[in-house]
Amino acid sequence: MSKDPAENDTIKHDEFIFGLVQKRMYDELDRFDKLDSKANSLITLSGVLAGFFLGIITNEFAILSKFPVVDVLLLFVGVGLLIASVAANLVAIRVRRFDLVPDPRALIDGYKSKSYLETLRPVAVEMSSVQEELVKLNNQKAHSVDTAWNLLIGGLGITFIFVIAVFANAWI
Repeated sequence: MSKDPAENDTIKHDEFIFGLVQKRMYDELDRFDKLDSKANSLITLSGVLAGFFLGIITNEFAILSKFPVVDVLLLFVGVGLLIASVAANLVAIRVRRFDLVPDPRALIDGYKSKSYLETLRPVAVEMSSVQEELVKLNNQKAHSVDTAWNLLIGGLGITFIFVIAVFANAWI
């Protein structure tokens, strides 16, 4: 540190801001991973349920053809929503490109002859712009995961209505 108190305050100030920017960027990277994990879990659940109902459709096609068309359509719509849930989650986890900062090569090439503050400030600004990009990306992921969740719930609800309709028709 310098002996000049004003310069020390400037360094502390810039380090404080850098620390906040760095923490925020790491938080967004963590959110990115968590959203991918949620999407993967929903893909598994929706895929298993869709596979189960598709298995019923293919193995019991002759029996299903005896049910009213409206009831069978409920099953097909429910399975379609489950498959759409898988698709929405795949959109959420598709690979997207973003740069992580600081780039070691850029630091070495661009800042090796610069002072501490001349390096700290541009790196903090660059990290801030990457963090903003991550927020947009994570918001898109969150929207896709939310849509997939709603499709999953809708698909389960409609297939449940199909099951109720089948039992209701059997008792009538």
